[in-house]
Amino acid sequence: MSLTFLSQAVIAMLALSVPLLGVLVAGRLAWCTYLALRAARFGLAGLSVAYLVFLAALLAAVLGVWFAYGVAHSEKTRWTDLLVIALTVLPFYAACYAGWKIARKFQARLLDRKP
Repeated sequence: MSLTFLSQAVIAMLALSVPLLGVLVAGRLAWCTYLALRAARFGLAGLSVAYLVFLAALLAAVLGVWFAYGVAHSEKTRWTDLLVIALTVLPFYAACYAGWKIARKFQARLLDRKP
């Protein structure tokens, strides 16, 4: 197995994990929004929807950067590929982690449990 194949496999796994993680966190936030609306907690529902919009905008920005990098006529090496992935995937992962924690805290408030 060559190093090029290995780096391409890692990049492909990271590229596939971004939308999957986004859908997972968006589902949890949507469920939190549903629970908040049923409990008539419109502030929590609004914050959940706002984070959903933020997550969608961040995903669009990540995909835009990937598209622009993919069609750019510059020399692409393994290191520039990993740099672009690091500068786009890590902030998205951090935003997804924060969204998951926020939804968990909101759901704990809605169900009167300790987070």
